[in-house]
Amino acid sequence: MLYETGRLWRWSVSTAAVALRLFQRALAALLTLLTRRSPERASRRMDAESQRYTLFGFSPELDWRPLHFVEPIPPSRICSVCGLVPKVTGSLSCGHVVCKSCYQQCALGGSHACPLDGDACPEEDVYWRCFPSDNLTRRKVSTNRSDRSYK
Repeated sequence: MLYETGRLWRWSVSTAAVALRLFQRALAALLTLLTRRSPERASRRMDAESQRYTLFGFSPELDWRPLHFVEPIPPSRICSVCGLVPKVTGSLSCGHVVCKSCYQQCALGGSHACPLDGDACPEEDVYWRCFPSDNLTRRKVSTNRSDRSYK
């Protein structure tokens, strides 16, 4: 509940937690609506962008540069929140995959909640996996939109 002390309004801890949870759910619903595409539009863009990824945490040469891979990277290696491919991903109990940065941003009073569906995700329930650099460097990257590619 809100109560007034002088000119300042204060939130009780429980009210702030409820408000934050409602905000997270509203944000998740908004993100879902914004990312929906018509099937025709999605299929047209699928070929052009489905294997384009931005990596981080690997090396200065690879980090933060969009790369077009010939074969898709497994979804278990892509953050469900930011869409980046980090060196380390965490699988949440709700099934979503997050990078450490996105997981740290969803802290709620000492615990964590999934930023997409609001489910509680305590640290001990998160399965953290490292994406080996040699696995990444074995993948072929397209040099341009043509069929040419290199390893």
